[in-house]
Amino acid sequence: MGDGREDVIASQSEAPDWQALVPEVKLRPQQFDALARVHQAMYVDSRRIVLLEAPTGIGKSVVQLALARFEQSLGGSSYLVTPQRVLQDQLGVWDGL
Repeated sequence: MGDGREDVIASQSEAPDWQALVPEVKLRPQQFDALARVHQAMYVDSRRIVLLEAPTGIGKSVVQLALARFEQSLGGSSYLVTPQRVLQDQLGVWDGL
């Protein structure tokens, strides 16, 4: 990665308490699964780019929010990108934006 966070990321190979990161909602099994897979790719396999493709209604926005909060807990930053205003509003409400 070369950004000085390798040691921090290596120490995060154990999955966080995802539910604690998004107390506003009750995570569903498919969201826990998506979080585990993305976490594995990013923080265990050290992938720089990870793409999550999932059907409408699975809760990708909540997954994004949990991952963004986890990244912030490591001292990093993230961008949540969505083409729909309604999802921007939803994420803003959840994150107090």
